[in-house]
Amino acid sequence: DNSNYNYTIDNLLSFKRIFHKAHSVNAVIGFSYQHWYHEGSSVTDRAFPSDALTYYDLSTAIFPGATYNFYTDRGLESLLGRVNYSYKSRYLLTLTGRYDGDTRLAEGHKWDFFPSVGVGWNLKNESFLKDNLKFLDLLKLRASYGVSGNSNIGVGATKAKYAVDFMVSGGNIVPGYTTASFDNPNLGWENTTQYNAGADLGFLGDRITLTVDLYRKITTGLLMNLSLPASSGYGSYATNIGKVTNRGMDVEASFHVLTGKVQWSLSTNVSTFRNEVNNLGPLDVIYGRNYIPAGGILFAQPLNVAMPGYPISSFIGYKTDGIYQTADEIAKGPEASTAVPGDIRWVDTNGDGQITDADKTVIGHPQPDFTWG
Repeated sequence: DNSNYNYTIDNLLSFKRIFHKAHSVNAVIGFSYQHWYHEGSSVTDRAFPSDALTYYDLSTAIFPGATYNFYTDRGLESLLGRVNYSYKSRYLLTLTGRYDGDTRLAEGHKWDFFPSVGVGWNLKNESFLKDNLKFLDLLKLRASYGVSGNSNIGVGATKAKYAVDFMVSGGNIVPGYTTASFDNPNLGWENTTQYNAGADLGFLGDRITLTVDLYRKITTGLLMNLSLPASSGYGSYATNIGKVTNRGMDVEASFHVLTGKVQWSLSTNVSTFRNEVNNLGPLDVIYGRNYIPAGGILFAQPLNVAMPGYPISSFIGYKTDGIYQTADEIAKGPEASTAVPGDIRWVDTNGDGQITDADKTVIGHPQPDFTWG
């Protein structure tokens, strides 16, 4: 038996008005509430004298089985507001703010405020351009700054958890509770701060348009499970660590060649994207999934890592330096006792005179220099 509910309540109040034919105001305030609820249970019994009553008579099972049940419950509340202001369609201002609270986060850290501001200047509507540059139909400059939050973490991530284990007591095996993980009373929101700057241009009756955007996004306090040494008795715990930066540029241009009964348009775009892990808190590296699992634990190796100074999901491995040609050449290298002529020459990156896992280093990343279409 499983039950899932998701309630959403939105209350919005909007205001829109133009004052003195020059000042335009469009404002919205609101309150939003969401509640997720998930509950389930199951029981397994075997060997019934008859299956006529199916699961309506579980008590007749000769071999009663295990009962399993679970329950999760979480909620999100938000107070939000936005104001759009325009003066004679020349000067544009947008202010937004939201105050969000999530039950999944720790006490004292459940709520956070996320503001943003955007400004625009429509230069084409200025008199010194409107009358002098007839071929220019649009020239608009834009800039914005904002902060957003992420609370996507498991329900109960801030709490210590218990697990059932068994022990011998008086000659009997009895169940008991042990701690499976410890609490994190400081778990809070993951914050992303973004800066944007852009320009929109239109020429010759908007037959030619050009849009350019630049952005820089900085994410701090990443919500992730921090691996712990086996000696601690625990596998990992949820925490806020690290800093990641994303930046890039987007350019798009369009040309409406034919605009009559037969229409023909051409457009092109190009984008650049750069990602870098700035720090991972107390960690030097986070490894991705292992490959070659069929080879067992000795052969399974991660191919991707997150390391400070490199993009997320960078490739990790050994650098190569050609092929061993002669026995004399092998004798001078770090693989004197194992390599033969024709083998790949691996680079001893740490200079300890041998090839080990410590010589693995970042050898590339999956991000293209640019994309275009």
